[in-house]
Amino acid sequence: MIIGEPITGQEKRGTLTEPAEALARFYRAFNSRDLALMEENWDPSEETAMANPLGGIKRGWLEIREVYRRIFESRAKVRVEFHDYTLTVSGRSGATVASPRPSPPHSNWRSARPASFGG
Repeated sequence: MIIGEPITGQEKRGTLTEPAEALARFYRAFNSRDLALMEENWDPSEETAMANPLGGIKRGWLEIREVYRRIFESRAKVRVEFHDYTLTVSGRSGATVASPRPSPPHSNWRSARPASFGG
């Protein structure tokens, strides 16, 4: 089932189910460029992995952190929201999959200059 309410990071704390609260914390950290809050969202183990269009596949928090540090320290102003997604939870793990939006104004990534994320 696709969830229609977007996650923006501006949700009131404690008003969402636990997995959705984790998503809200992630987007709150991303949109406020808060690396410490972002770290709270990631498991510190080396088994943690992230596939990201800007950084490729990264493993472990230290590699993942570097991707976010580059984004947060760049001059580009990036704001992201999560739309039209499914959420699957199993124990302490979860996965989300977003459905594509039909037109560019509904894009999750809101930046006119993605190439400026260089290091």
